[in-house]
Amino acid sequence: MPRLRFMRYALAAVLLTSLSLSFLLPAPPVHAADAATTDQPPVDVAAKRQEIRERIDVARRVQEQATPESADAAKLAAAELETLKQLDAIYAQQQAATERAAALAATSEEVRQQKAQLSDTLESEPKPYSFLLLEQLRDELTTLRGRVEAQEVAVGDARTRLQMAKQQSEEKRREARRNGTAPVADPAAAAGTGDATTAAPAAPRPASVVDEMVKLREVELRNEERAVDIARRQVEVLVEKIAIVEPDTAFSRVDLNRQLETLDKLQGELENRQKLLELKLDNHIEQLSIVDDALNAPGANEELLLAERATRQEGQRSINARILLIHSQLERLKERRQIWERRFAITNGRAHRQELWKWREESDQAIAQIQADIRAQRLTIDELRVQLAPLQQRAKEADEQDLEIAQPYKQDVQLRTELIDSHRNNVASLEEYLKLEQKLVADVDAKTTSISIGDWVDYACDRAAATWKHELYSTDESGVTVGQICQGLVLLLLGLSFSRRASRAIGNRLLPRLGVNEGAASALESLIFYALLLTLSLSALRIVQVPLTMFTFMGGALAIGLGFGSQKILNNFVSGLILLIERPVRCGDLIEIDGLSGIVQHIGTRSTRISTATNVEIIVPNSTFLETNVVNWTLSDTTIRACVSVGVAYGSPAREVARWLKRAADEHGLVLAKPAPFVWFTGFGDNALEFDLHFFITMRNLSERRRIESDLRFMIDQYFNDAGIVIAYPQRDIHLDAKQAFDVRLLPATEADASGTTSASATRAA
Repeated sequence: MPRLRFMRYALAAVLLTSLSLSFLLPAPPVHAADAATTDQPPVDVAAKRQEIRERIDVARRVQEQATPESADAAKLAAAELETLKQLDAIYAQQQAATERAAALAATSEEVRQQKAQLSDTLESEPKPYSFLLLEQLRDELTTLRGRVEAQEVAVGDARTRLQMAKQQSEEKRREARRNGTAPVADPAAAAGTGDATTAAPAAPRPASVVDEMVKLREVELRNEERAVDIARRQVEVLVEKIAIVEPDTAFSRVDLNRQLETLDKLQGELENRQKLLELKLDNHIEQLSIVDDALNAPGANEELLLAERATRQEGQRSINARILLIHSQLERLKERRQIWERRFAITNGRAHRQELWKWREESDQAIAQIQADIRAQRLTIDELRVQLAPLQQRAKEADEQDLEIAQPYKQDVQLRTELIDSHRNNVASLEEYLKLEQKLVADVDAKTTSISIGDWVDYACDRAAATWKHELYSTDESGVTVGQICQGLVLLLLGLSFSRRASRAIGNRLLPRLGVNEGAASALESLIFYALLLTLSLSALRIVQVPLTMFTFMGGALAIGLGFGSQKILNNFVSGLILLIERPVRCGDLIEIDGLSGIVQHIGTRSTRISTATNVEIIVPNSTFLETNVVNWTLSDTTIRACVSVGVAYGSPAREVARWLKRAADEHGLVLAKPAPFVWFTGFGDNALEFDLHFFITMRNLSERRRIESDLRFMIDQYFNDAGIVIAYPQRDIHLDAKQAFDVRLLPATEADASGTTSASATRAA
């Protein structure tokens, strides 16, 4: 029991100790960002700024009243002053952000009321609604959508800044924990005690600055998000408003005249500005003449006069450039009037589909040109700005030194500035022109999307007809259109097909019936083909009314090309014509050229096709037949003499050999009887008696000749075997120079048996 009682007392003591420590220890610090998110009443930023300013005054007085003994206090006051200035700047930004938040809240309420009262607002407008009202709403919608995109980017930037501020705050807090100091959220709570007018308050901890920065970034992020939300709701209101206005909108003549009157007013302003510039130009020219006269006068201040002269010359160039810019703007006003008239026609359904597509093409070209002009103008502005900087510096230096030439320099700066402004105005005019062209393109696209398939077909037919009549080339006589070229090509193709068919029909059917042989028929077929092709080509050009004079230049260029770059082609072409006319080689002839043998299959304008005995076709240039020796086996007669050579052994009966050879030729069916075959005893060879069997055959191809010769050799071999005549083979007689006797020895039988062989050896005589 005593032990249990002791444990109860110990437990009670521990509980009492823990409770007392919980009351005595300070609470953990609260982060500024966390405090900002809690439901605390808003703090008056203006009051904070007033308190910070009072502390800044105290810190400054401490610095001013610092003595050598209080140097440390002065350093602390300087550090505190820097921190307080940072806090003051942050509070100023917080105050501006708070004011913007209030303004955004008011704007949001206005947008809500506008959306609620949208129908009532439009009821006050007379119907049908004006086209200019719809145009204004569309422009506002485009601007608002651009603003939404910009605000979304701003939200991302604000979120990034907030994240960076939180990271800095966390780093400062960790640093304070490492140093053993607790960050103070409210800098006002860190003020020291004592007389505020004589002693500086305690410096706020660094964490206070970064925490206040976090608060600022949070407010900025909320403002940007609210701005994006307001812009999106404004876009919704405008979209809804346009949806209500657009169906009941009419582009009346009054609206068109009102817009044209605006352009006329702008034209009048530009013309007045141009006249003023022309007067200034005359003044500069007159002043330049005066300056030139003053330069020639004795005792003149050359430096001042030369500066004045340069200024007048620069003034002339600048004014001329500005006049040209105004002139280009006046020219664009005409285009803008035309665009408005076209938009009026499109909106009221007075434009045909051909006009719509034509306007679309013209607008696309104009947009590309405008964009190029804008880029060029901006480059010019950049160059002028670069030139303006040294002029401003020179004028400033001359003005500080109170020089007489300061005035001309100032005039140069003014002239260059006015020229830059003129280029800016020109860029603005180009941008308005670009927007107007883009609106015209949008109107055309909106109109053409409702075109039916029949309209598309009609448009395609119209475009094809316009292309068909498009003039490509013109001469003194007439012009050549796309249609004429197409008709000419069709007639040329038809003429080519007709020429080929007609020439083949004449060469394969008509000429053989007239008794023309195959080679002549082929040559005449080629000549007829080229003659018909040339005639029909000229007729086709004449039918489509293409003047032949347009080919004069082409003919000259072709002649030069053939003369220099196509010599071989021209050589082969002329050679082909010669072969077709003179006919030294004809189709079907058996020829031999450069070791090639075959039958001529076709003679073309550039080459000739030859078929060999192995059924391989070889293409030979025509010039080869005229530049080298050609063996034509069938040029004038197909009967040729062939020969088979044979050698018999010495001692064979020569007359019998000749008789058997002639008998073999007589008994072969393809050997001609007239002229009769004959045998020649050609000579006594080294190994045989040599005989030649000559016979005549009708040569149609090389294989037939070789087959006949082979048959005769078989027959001769058979006849010689039957008659006992030996066909000779190579023989050699060996003669030994034996001036001394040979030493011949016989081996004994025992040695022969031991070696297993019987051998005789002859040794060289001693």
